[in-house]
Amino acid sequence: MIFLWLILLVPIVYLIFLVFSVRETFFTERPPYVATDSRTIRAILEELKTKAPAFICEPGCGQADFLRLAGRIFPQAELVGLENAPDLRLINWIHYRLSGSRIKVLSVDFFKFDYQKADLIYCYLNSPTMARLGEIFLKQCSKGTRIVSRSFPIPQLMPDKILEIKKKKVYFYNI
Repeated sequence: MIFLWLILLVPIVYLIFLVFSVRETFFTERPPYVATDSRTIRAILEELKTKAPAFICEPGCGQADFLRLAGRIFPQAELVGLENAPDLRLINWIHYRLSGSRIKVLSVDFFKFDYQKADLIYCYLNSPTMARLGEIFLKQCSKGTRIVSRSFPIPQLMPDKILEIKKKKVYFYNI
């Protein structure tokens, strides 16, 4: 009997999270979830190896793949992801609790997050979001903060470097 309840309950819970995720994606200003592939993440991290960050932040982190790989290269760094999609937060919570990861995924509006502590920020969002975040980064980030944006430039900043990885541009900035 319990097994039957579980079979019925799991799809219902999944549908509830799916509805919230669709609402977040299509009825808010939030960009849709699109993961960065591991080859691209490795190429980005190779460019960033020269200076080890103490605090790495990823607004809209999804499943936090960037943070997971960054944590291997920068083992002393504090790793913080910001994610509002309930289904992705649940996946992260389960995955990182079971694995004992040191990644913290916060349910925070990334337009209201305090970026002052961050010395490396990675984003794969969209153009309107990067324009809004650009203003926030200029106000809050300290001199020396590095920002990496895949595919979408920050209009308020001039990139120090632009790489093309798998036919997509990656913009590197220093505040």
